[in-house]
Amino acid sequence: MAIERKKICWQTACLDHNGCNRGDLYCGAGRGDTSFLNSSCQLLETNEIKSPADFDFGIFLDALRPHVAEHTDFSRKFFYCFWWGWRNLSSLGQNLNTSSDVLEIMFSLEISIYGVILVSMFIGSGLQKYIRSRTGRLEEMTVKRGEIEQWMSHRMLPENLRARIRRHEQYKWQEKRGVEEESLISNFPKDLRRDIKRHLCWTLLTRVPLFEKMDEQLLDAMCSRLKPVLYAENSFIFREGDPIDEMLFIMKVWRRHYRRKIEKTLQEAEDRLQNALAKEGSGSSPSLAATIYASRFATNMLRNLRRNQPHNTISLPNLPPLGPLLRQKPAEPDFSAENPS
Repeated sequence: MAIERKKICWQTACLDHNGCNRGDLYCGAGRGDTSFLNSSCQLLETNEIKSPADFDFGIFLDALRPHVAEHTDFSRKFFYCFWWGWRNLSSLGQNLNTSSDVLEIMFSLEISIYGVILVSMFIGSGLQKYIRSRTGRLEEMTVKRGEIEQWMSHRMLPENLRARIRRHEQYKWQEKRGVEEESLISNFPKDLRRDIKRHLCWTLLTRVPLFEKMDEQLLDAMCSRLKPVLYAENSFIFREGDPIDEMLFIMKVWRRHYRRKIEKTLQEAEDRLQNALAKEGSGSSPSLAATIYASRFATNMLRNLRRNQPHNTISLPNLPPLGPLLRQKPAEPDFSAENPS
């Protein structure tokens, strides 16, 4: 195509030159005066064209200026054309400076279209792999849920227990997205497993006052034994009276319900105290029941404060004086004033 564009330039210059025969431009024909071609078909850039007589070679200037079209070495032509095509395909034809020739413009459009198709294939391949991986995990979760449903039906579990199992599997999927952390870490070398466990568990262990000044090797051994466990809502972690065979470190927890429960319990205790004091009257001394209610209320409030605050930053609130509730100690008797008789 570059040679064809060069021939068109020669034919146009021959028509504009007096005494030129187009047959003289072909090989084997009689040679006439063709010296005018040296000044007529100069290889000029688009911005270097000043007059209408200058010929615009467009995108074929890259093949004519380094004299690739004139060489007979096939390897040189092949690799240069391959590089030129790959560069313009990867840039979607943005580097092509075309002339006004219709065939040249159509050829440039084909290069741009094929470049867009090539980039779309690369992007589509990446998206397809990503969607396939996500779809594979969803299919794996669906198959696992089906197996769990079959097992629960085979064992004839009650509906409330089935609901708890489904809820646990749903929370587990939302937390891990199908990635088994323990099986993933177990495939790493020993030193890498130790560093990962240290990163995940070291800060958690050092927060405990009992392990704060413990040996570093012992802490590494404890980190290697820790495993993440997920408890769904309304699950019993420990029950009173059960034997303790493991230690749990709470990392994330729903505390809203627990706080509301404490506030409700304290409010009920305070209401009972106020009712007991109201029954006694304004001028009389409190009874034993009112004193017991007040003592229980203060004890529960202090216990909750110690439980919710760190062990070394416990601060007691300014409690109102309990003077009216406590009986005054009687004065010491004066035995010296008694008569010996």
